[in-house]
Amino acid sequence: MSETLYWIWLAGCLGTGSRHLHYLLDRYSSPYEVFRAESEELERLDLSERIISALCNKDMQEAYAINDYCASHRIGIISYESEYYPAKLRLIADPPAVLYFRGKLPNMNDYVSVGVVGTRKMSEYGKRSAYKISYELASAGVTVVSGMALGIDAVAACGAITGGGSTVAVLGSGVDVIYPPKHAVLYEKIIENGAVISEYPPTTEVRPNHFPARNRIISGMTNGTLVVECDLKSGAMITAEYALKQGRDIFAIPGNIGHKNANGTNKLLHDGAIMVTSTEDILREYEFYYGKTINYIALSTARNCSELSEDALTDMGICSEDTALKAAANKDKLPRTNVANLLKPRKVPKNKTAEKMPSTEKENIKEERQERDISTEEELAKLTEHEREMFLAMPDDRATGVDAMMRLGYNCSDVMGTLAMLEIKGYISSLPGGLYIKN
Repeated sequence: MSETLYWIWLAGCLGTGSRHLHYLLDRYSSPYEVFRAESEELERLDLSERIISALCNKDMQEAYAINDYCASHRIGIISYESEYYPAKLRLIADPPAVLYFRGKLPNMNDYVSVGVVGTRKMSEYGKRSAYKISYELASAGVTVVSGMALGIDAVAACGAITGGGSTVAVLGSGVDVIYPPKHAVLYEKIIENGAVISEYPPTTEVRPNHFPARNRIISGMTNGTLVVECDLKSGAMITAEYALKQGRDIFAIPGNIGHKNANGTNKLLHDGAIMVTSTEDILREYEFYYGKTINYIALSTARNCSELSEDALTDMGICSEDTALKAAANKDKLPRTNVANLLKPRKVPKNKTAEKMPSTEKENIKEERQERDISTEEELAKLTEHEREMFLAMPDDRATGVDAMMRLGYNCSDVMGTLAMLEIKGYISSLPGGLYIKN
């Protein structure tokens, strides 16, 4: 039986946000060993009656059903022991035993990642700030993580995508349940340019208590969390509190004194958060360990085109909370199917997406890096000015499209001509879908 099945079983036994995963793994070498433990042995452990009762139940029907559903719906499964599991997330007190995802999870272990969160009722100032900084962070090679919620979270994801970088959305539902429904287009864009992830099994419906729990993942899997705008009592402040407990950096953008949306961020700054007035305020905190992965040339270019694009927001269906009241009124129409009832266990096919993240295997990334390190200044000098600028602006760890290059200020014909010459000279390779990647 696949080890993944036992991880799914264990995740179901512990529930969301359990602090007992580390405790069990300190005593058992694997979830299979936990599964094999007899009732008498489990009852001697320092666990609640609910968890002990769950661990004593050896019925694997739901685990089979979830694994079967993921295999047939192109949903990836990453267990706690996987090399692709975000390393920083393992260090928190209550890490998820399993993560489900759709898309291509970026390499968050070797590159900087920053959570960007804030209020749903954003101001124009907050909207512009979230978009600009997320755009520039993504252009510099930083993965932007948010919750895909209305307001700041969605704008941050849009900025990162438009900036040509990677973004991750942590959901408070199953990865196949889009919430809010208005963000269906944004959801697809995130999958194309990163991933949506969740600790909740697929088809899990949205519940209010899911959001505070998912906030610990946003802060836990990132190097630091940027709070753009929020009131004192808000989900963004909960995320900041988690970041503090987890030993992560907290960044905040100052706001107008007395403005409701600035009460939370200004308090964070008063209490010691790092003030952010430009993207460099964040990047300089990670130069020592991640300096080689931060693309300052691309950042410099991005400053010229990182101002808020209302067209980009419109194209991705992004709105503030106020303009989504009708969608919220229809929340009863959201999927309310229980996994145990929907997923009928069958003979489980091999889940080809479990433990596999296409194009993001760490081995591939390392190999690409070694090859690119050979590109000395002497080799770059052989390129024309436009070829060199475009080559250096391309991200090192992922493919990029013609549209991203056009945002550097070139027209389409110039971009196509330059990319063609770079490919002929062996510096880049073309991929399906109009994408290009460094050799």
